[in-house]
Order: sequence, then C-alpha cells, then structure tokens
Amino acid sequence: MPPWRPAENVGHFLGERRLTNHQKQLLKQWAASGRAEGAKTDRPKAPDYPTGWQLGEPDLILKMPTPFKIAADGPDIFQNFVLPMNLSKDHFVMAAEFKPGNKSVDHHSIFYLDKNQAARKLDDADPQPGYSTFGGPGFIPTGAVGGWSPGTTPRILPGGFCRYAAKGSDLVLQIHYHPTGKEEVDQSEVGLYFSEKPKNIVGNVTLANYRFQIEPGDNDHVVRANYTLPTDVILVGLTPHMHLVGKSMKISAKYVDGSIEDLLHIKDWHFYWQDQYYLQSSKRLAKGTQLLLEAHYDNSEDNPFNPSTPPRVVSFGEETTDEMCFCFCLIATDSPFNLLPVIFDNIKAVERQRNQVGIKAGQ
Repeated sequence: MPPWRPAENVGHFLGERRLTNHQKQLLKQWAASGRAEGAKTDRPKAPDYPTGWQLGEPDLILKMPTPFKIAADGPDIFQNFVLPMNLSKDHFVMAAEFKPGNKSVDHHSIFYLDKNQAARKLDDADPQPGYSTFGGPGFIPTGAVGGWSPGTTPRILPGGFCRYAAKGSDLVLQIHYHPTGKEEVDQSEVGLYFSEKPKNIVGNVTLANYRFQIEPGDNDHVVRANYTLPTDVILVGLTPHMHLVGKSMKISAKYVDGSIEDLLHIKDWHFYWQDQYYLQSSKRLAKGTQLLLEAHYDNSEDNPFNPSTPPRVVSFGEETTDEMCFCFCLIATDSPFNLLPVIFDNIKAVERQRNQVGIKAGQ
C-alpha cells in the first residue's frame, strides 16, 4: 500500500510497489494453511512510517497564512493563495510536498509560480483569504513546481532534474475544494526541497481533450488526445488525470517510423489513488514523435464511484462531478533554452482546443 495502479510490463517507474510471483505464491500457501503464524524469530521489524514530512524536513515551508472556510454545500471552489517565497536568488526545486490541511475537501492542488506579482493584485482585490478563480489561476504563470491529488506519493525528481524558481517569485497555491455537506476549514502547507547541483530543467506538456460527451449507461466510452513533439525531448514522468467515471488510461508514443510503444497503462483507474509516475530511466523521444492518450469511461449504474444516481450526461468540466481527460508529461531538452519553445507550442495547441469548446484563456 498504497496500491500500485500501472499495468505490468508497460514502463518502469520509481517506487514501484508490486508483489513478485514468489510472494503471491507464499500468500496462497499461507491462506491454504489457515493463515498459520510462522516462527516468531522470522518476524520482520514493523515498518517505520514518517509522521511529518514524508521527504524529510523541507528547505522551505510555505503555509496558508490564515484558515479558509468551505461552505457545507454549493459549487466547487478554486481558491488561490499567494505565498511569498522571499527568494534572494534563483533556486532549483527537486521536490515539492503538499501537506493537506483537510483531506476531506481537498480535491487537488497546483503549485504555480509568479515572479511578476500579478497574483498579489488579484488577492488584494478579493476580501477573502486568497482569491477565487475557476480552472486556471487567473494570470499567466512564470512556472510551476508540482501539484498534488489524492493518493500522490511525493518523490524527488530523478537524475538531477529540477524545476526552476526565479528570484523574487511567489508560490501561488491553487486548491480545488469540493463541499462535503458540512462546513469545513483548511490551512494547507507546501514544502520545497532545493538542489545545489541541478543537471537539467524540466517542464510540462499536456495531452488533453475537452470535447467529449458521455451518455448515461455508456460503460466504455473512449476519448483520445495526441500531441506531436516539435523537437527532440527527454521524457521524465507522466501524470494522468480523470475524475470519478474514469475507467482506464493508456499513454503511448508513436515514433516517426510508425511503430507504437506503450509508456503507461492504468487499467483500473481510481480517483482516490492518483500518482505522478517518474520513469526509472528517462527516455529520449525524437522530433515528430506523437504522444497518444486513450481513456475509457464508465458512466453506468454499475460504476460504484459514479457521482450521479441515476447517471447523467457527463462532459468536460471543473466540478468533481464533471469529467476530465489529461496527462501531464514531464519533459526536458538537452539545452534548457530549447525547453520553453516546446512548452509554448504545447500551450498554443491546448488553447486551440479550449477555444473550440468556448473555454476562455485563463479559465
């Protein structure tokens, strides 16, 4: 535990948690024996789980300055909290760990960076703690250092890869809250871990589909997305994301010679056990490679996680009861100067899709 969702023989990722065939056979023998206890001298030491920060004490801890109240009911809330980092020089972030103040209402969070103090102006104009938007943070971020969703295991980026945080940046902590039926309070924290010797800088490109409609009773609705790489990249990690009627998701690479390799396959999607999957060995993908996404959804009454009874039409939306179809692909380039053009190209591709369905920039 936590359960490991990726299918076997499709990619290898940091922190894999699988039972070997030998371990499975031992469990069968133990069950057949009536669950007999073995020799006490063979009993292993009980595991020691961290009680504080899972990655150890962070180099910088950023906490929401005041508690935020979430009403008992009503629509979901996207609240942005501006947390000054007070960086006197550029830093390189090798890990970011989120400590939710109230897991019952925290749907997910994203850690944006803002070196232009645009978010401070939005915060000043809103009388509540932080400021409210829906979807995006309401300004053009100058970077990001990670995110969190239920089930995520914090990890240090492998191979010396880091995210860049410019001098003077604020961290804008966006939290998606979902009302629980009673008034709740949250005061979450983010811990940052810095590297003094970064080897390369990473950023995200997104596989996304905003145009889909899943009819009630459809237990295997397929949604696809793709993105063609405009230059050679290094693939570092994959983070798939769907909501409650999500069923499975597969990410593949279609190479310029036409061959296809599966990179990640979540056969049994579970909203409450999401994760960020860092490759054990980063993978080079040539210019012209297509990143492919294929997602399946179950909008039937047989889906125990379906939030609607009876099922209703489900399409893209920001509410927990809506659906999403994303995979965030963490990449690098041989020269960090070549990374931004790839990210900007991907942003334009995603914005074209959003515009087609009437989603305004910044939402």
